[in-house]
Amino acid sequence: MAIMRKKIAFALRRLVTVSNLLESLNDAYGYGRAMLLPAPLGYGKFNGESLTYGQCVSFTNLVCEALIRRLDMKKGERVLIISPSGAELLLLALAVIKGGGIAVPLDHRLPLRELRNRAEGCGAGPALIDGGVAARREDILDIPPRAGRVMICGPGRETPRGFLSLREALEEGSGFFLPYTLKPGSVVGLFHSSGEEGSSLAVMATNRMILGARRVASSLLPGGPGDAFVSALPLTSLVGFSCALMGLCAGMALFTPPGGGRSDVLGALEGSGAVVLMGDARLFRELLLEDVASRGLSSLRLWLSAGGATGELVASLRSRGEQGMAPFRLAPPFAEIFTLAESTGALALKLALPWVGWPERWPGVVIPPNRLKVVDGSGRKVKRGEEGCLAVKGPAVTPGYWNNMEYTLESMREGWLHSGVRARRGRFFPAVLAGNGPARNGGHGRVRAAE
Repeated sequence: MAIMRKKIAFALRRLVTVSNLLESLNDAYGYGRAMLLPAPLGYGKFNGESLTYGQCVSFTNLVCEALIRRLDMKKGERVLIISPSGAELLLLALAVIKGGGIAVPLDHRLPLRELRNRAEGCGAGPALIDGGVAARREDILDIPPRAGRVMICGPGRETPRGFLSLREALEEGSGFFLPYTLKPGSVVGLFHSSGEEGSSLAVMATNRMILGARRVASSLLPGGPGDAFVSALPLTSLVGFSCALMGLCAGMALFTPPGGGRSDVLGALEGSGAVVLMGDARLFRELLLEDVASRGLSSLRLWLSAGGATGELVASLRSRGEQGMAPFRLAPPFAEIFTLAESTGALALKLALPWVGWPERWPGVVIPPNRLKVVDGSGRKVKRGEEGCLAVKGPAVTPGYWNNMEYTLESMREGWLHSGVRARRGRFFPAVLAGNGPARNGGHGRVRAAE
């Protein structure tokens, strides 16, 4: 009960923002473990197998000083972050936001042309690029549009000639920095999503989108300080980034597996004694190929999906994960967070229990004050039983797309985001059919088969 009271008290704090999140967590949960590291970060005193909240605060403070002093980062400036390490990428992004910048995390595996298009599209200035990635792909250092504002990060790497070293810059810092004050609607990150014909959209993520509903939902997670939260979602995506912060808000120790395959995830679960696993439908399908019940995952108390899980998948996975002795075998609960194609934060939540089925096509219980409705091409609500486009409104919805006013105006109408997701209006809730993101041309986007 004491742990639950701590989590609820943190969820109800009014002044917690993405910029001061680590300081608030340190105040709420003390110097417990904040992160479990698959490999050391390689920065002096931050080189252990785990990091406490206090160490995370110190590290981000030092990075803030380095960004402002060495790269001349300004308020509201977009900062590229390219790192294969999930823990490092998350800390660097929080440091950028703490200093008043806008984090732009990019996947290092993307083709060079796509990386350059995304960097130029968001008008990025400074850049933090992992030295290992730069050694394998030397041309990646030419991506930032403004020369002389690139800093090399990562463990044990020689800094290319003519570039700054984050490791050296951290040694010169004082470790003291006051987080930048954010409003609920302040843009803190740009996360890329696919638009029409493969084009890339830079989705503006606000402080409220990332933390709002997930901070409240964190109080419902099983476990607390010291327990491991394994997130297998890429931190370069909005859902992956915000779900990682949700685990931290519960006081849990975040672990991000270095790879996205089932062997990496199972190794992380066994090694960390995880209580919660956050993944997507693809990962859970792959886990069905493993004998989950015999892998020593008795500590796991919740499967958490980012979307796309069918009733058959949930039933199969839970039957494989049953624990205990007959006739009292129970599988961990399975929950899913409903979002829309990287354009929203958490909109709804649904849960499968041993005695409750998994309603197909139901988005879940809508998290207030967000609202969902099914509309036609003109934006009017359809009649019961008719199909249309799912429109959403609320604090979880993006304010728009960076440097793409035309797309923003066509997708946002009177405060409602026309998602491009096909849905049918039901008696009590909309039934989601299929779709893939923000819509244009009358509110109906391209359609793909539902998972």
